[in-house]
Amino acid sequence: GDYREAAGSPTIDAGVTDQIGTLDPDGNPRMVGAAPDIGAYEFVPPPLIPALAPPTANLQSLGISPTKFVPLNGGASIFSRAKSRAPVGTTVSYGLSAVATVTFTVERATRGRKVGKVCKKQTRKNRKRRRCTLYKTVEGSFTHAGVSGANRFKFAGRTAGKALRRGKYRLVAAAGTSIRRADFIIVRR
Repeated sequence: GDYREAAGSPTIDAGVTDQIGTLDPDGNPRMVGAAPDIGAYEFVPPPLIPALAPPTANLQSLGISPTKFVPLNGGASIFSRAKSRAPVGTTVSYGLSAVATVTFTVERATRGRKVGKVCKKQTRKNRKRRRCTLYKTVEGSFTHAGVSGANRFKFAGRTAGKALRRGKYRLVAAAGTSIRRADFIIVRR
């Protein structure tokens, strides 16, 4: 008992404008398309549903093991295996909620002084204030193509083509709107 056209019917846009009203029995205009449809009803396509945006990836975890390591003498920030016999580099592991490219930067820990609620660079004026750790971004960054779930790679202790000097650092990972940090120490070369 339903005489409405189905999608793809040959009666859609196959009618003539001769002796038809302005509306069909459902109250739809008689001309939706190039011509009116054959029959009492005009085919009205369903509204378009916008494509869903891909899920935003969030970092769920970030870890470094071991946290104390020797940097690799040459090469890129990420490596597959060391050419030397001594253990160098470290393994970085992280978790993602969706596929994403994760950007990594390194920050070096330096001495600072607490001025109000902020840690600032030590100067002659604030040298007697309480100590704090101030992080300064090291030149260069690198990326890793992550999959949804657990990810890992070998970090060489290098950025911008240079090995990191001895000292305390933290690795900063960013994906989507989330940021995670993990501390590490570079020891002798």
